[in-house]
This record gives sequence, C-alpha cells and structure tokens, in this order.
Amino acid sequence: MRRILFLSFALAFVPSLAAAAGPFEKPLKKTCAELQSDGWTAPVNPQTNKPAKAEMSIAGAMYLCMLTRTLKPAGPGHAPDMQALLSESGKERSIVLSASIWCAADRTPTFDALAKQLERVAGSVPGSITSAVRAGKEAKATAGGLAFEVVPVEVDPQACEHVPAGELGPVMMKVDVEIKPAG
Repeated sequence: MRRILFLSFALAFVPSLAAAAGPFEKPLKKTCAELQSDGWTAPVNPQTNKPAKAEMSIAGAMYLCMLTRTLKPAGPGHAPDMQALLSESGKERSIVLSASIWCAADRTPTFDALAKQLERVAGSVPGSITSAVRAGKEAKATAGGLAFEVVPVEVDPQACEHVPAGELGPVMMKVDVEIKPAG
C-alpha cells in the first residue's frame, strides 16, 4: 500500500517538474536552432553591415545565442524588430526576448508578435505577463518554476520622424521580457 501511495504521489509530482523546467528542459542550443528554423537570424554588425555570429560557446563554461527578426512595419519609418538572447553560464540560465519599436503605429502588432513568441518559447506564460507585454507595461510573475519579468523602456517619442527606414537611430521604445528558472 505504501508503494502505491508513494507511486501516486511521485506521478502527481512528475508533471509539475516537467512544467517547471519549461523552456529550460531542453538545451538552449536546441531552442536557438528552432528559432533560426523559424526565420530568426544572427544580428547584423552595424560597422561592417555583415551578419555577426549567432552562437558563441566555451565548452562547459558558457553558451550564448543572439538572434534577431525584423517585423513588417504598420506604416512608414523604421521597421520594428525582435531580438532573442539565450544564455547559460554555470548554473545561470536565461532567455531574454525583446522588441524595438520606432513608430507608434507598430506598437500593437509588435507587442502581439512578442507575446506570441514568448508563449512559443516559454510554453505556459502567466496571464499577467502576457497582458503586460501586450500593453508595454512593467510586470513580474513566477509560475511553473519560472520567473518572468517585463521591462519597457521609453526612449525617443519622436523616433519615427527622426529615423528613416533602414537607418540606425534611437528607438521610440523597447520592451524586454526575461525568463529564468525561479529561485
């Protein structure tokens, strides 16, 4: 009878362990490869205008994946984009998804794209976090063994007028969402 009780408890506990691992249950290198197969690319070096290296690794010490994805603009001006930074060093692991917006018309579609990508990468996302991303508001939450933090940064409200399409300049705003194991 004890075995059955222990087994029942263990089986009830196992799904929560898997859920707690979320995006970290598989190697970050695999998540990086999945993002690349979805169309994410290595960022372009602004000095050379050539793609940088997407992944960097020091065996057993550090792994870093940096990717970007340009989104279709809703109007004139610089197109919005998203960035992904996946990192692991020692016991520290995190995924940061970001969106950069130059024009107000791009806010809603970019926030929606960021929220969808967050759900795709993290799996289960607390409603308060999804709502904060879609509103471009600050939020923190812990759920399923993961800690989420949304940090919006308003930079230049006139960026749309100041930064022509394809040119580098200050963004109107940026939203970062960090996912890491809770604890």
